[in-house]
Amino acid sequence: MKLGLYLRNMGPQSTRALIAEAARAAEGTGINDLWVADHLALAPEDSQGSDGRYVEPLATLAFLAGITERVTPGRERADRPLSSRPADREVDRTERRSRA
Repeated sequence: MKLGLYLRNMGPQSTRALIAEAARAAEGTGINDLWVADHLALAPEDSQGSDGRYVEPLATLAFLAGITERVTPGRERADRPLSSRPADREVDRTERRSRA
């Protein structure tokens, strides 16, 4: 069985140091995947507990990939059809190829 962990990339607890500490601790315990949320359709002021702070998900995933050795970074997106960012389209293609 594979286990994943959601790392909060919004709100006051989404600091670089805390995300890094949580990622390294998760990797040390055998967690397989680290997930962050994408938030294209959610205004920062509308998310409970975010205090209007969001950390960009693709940058967060790149950061996680750089500081971990074994875990697989991933992102949860409920708003995929709304994305027009070129980086999202490329990541979507890469994610589909990696599952094939």
